[in-house]
Amino acid sequence: KFSSGSEKEAVFVACGSSYWMSLSACMTFEQKTGIRSFAVSAGDILMNPDYYSKCFNKLLIIAPSRSGRTTEVLKAIEILKNAYGEIRVLSIVEYTGSPLENLSDSTITLHWANEESVCQTRSFSNLYLCMITMAALLGNDTKLFDDIEYYLNRAPGLFLTMEGKISSIVEGFKNCNYLVALGSGKQYGAAIEGAYIGIEMAVFPANYYSVLELRHGPIVRLDENSLVCIISNSNARNLEEGMAADAGKKGAKVLAIIDNGSFKNADWVFSMKNDSEPGVIAPEVVALYGIAIFQAFAYYKSIQLGLNPDNPPQLVPYINL
Repeated sequence: KFSSGSEKEAVFVACGSSYWMSLSACMTFEQKTGIRSFAVSAGDILMNPDYYSKCFNKLLIIAPSRSGRTTEVLKAIEILKNAYGEIRVLSIVEYTGSPLENLSDSTITLHWANEESVCQTRSFSNLYLCMITMAALLGNDTKLFDDIEYYLNRAPGLFLTMEGKISSIVEGFKNCNYLVALGSGKQYGAAIEGAYIGIEMAVFPANYYSVLELRHGPIVRLDENSLVCIISNSNARNLEEGMAADAGKKGAKVLAIIDNGSFKNADWVFSMKNDSEPGVIAPEVVALYGIAIFQAFAYYKSIQLGLNPDNPPQLVPYINL
């Protein structure tokens, strides 16, 4: 049982989309378990082994990976094992019998979430969902469990409405040529993936920033052909709305993803709850919904541009060095 170990730190080791989700998941894991948690790019460990061989203390490795075969992840875990000796590895994969599983002490296999598409879509959502559910379980957080259950029960209806709305936005905003994804805290990694899925699936110019960082230089890039998407954490909505107002002054369109209520200065608002439903939804769950929205945007934009969303040019499902 990983909950009964002597580890003082948890290190999420991953690449690509799995790394972006880890940036969000490690914050949830630390908050719910009380164990200091970090997300580290496996490639960075490969390139800086001396640093990473000395900076952790009694670590637990958590390694989410769709394929379980990415070379950087496998080599990074070997580097950490050689440096720290007896450390435990928990992997979360979607294919059985992978090399990563063989390196792990325990493995969670989400075989139903694997996909033929090169880009991560349902695999991303399921891996991230697994990690936040695991954190809720270890931390006995019934509120997060309830919010996850609420979202899963409502997802079919939410997706049906959302996909139609995104399709209309893409069709009506044909001049859009730049996507900016904004998020903060536990939603930042999800926002990064939102930009990346646009880049990967639609070969679309995109960038990502922590919400308030957009003002610190990158805002000069915005114009009337820009789309700024904000995943709202509801803790500081007035600051997010202020950022939306400044983006609008540059001519950009703003799309806000929220749990409930209203969002000022946005051209489009995607809310998880109806106005008549009270209560705040955990930011992790809003991030899950946000990822689905970004994926839908990338899909419809890819179709509009005459591309194959399942097989973008020059991409492979996993990296083999």
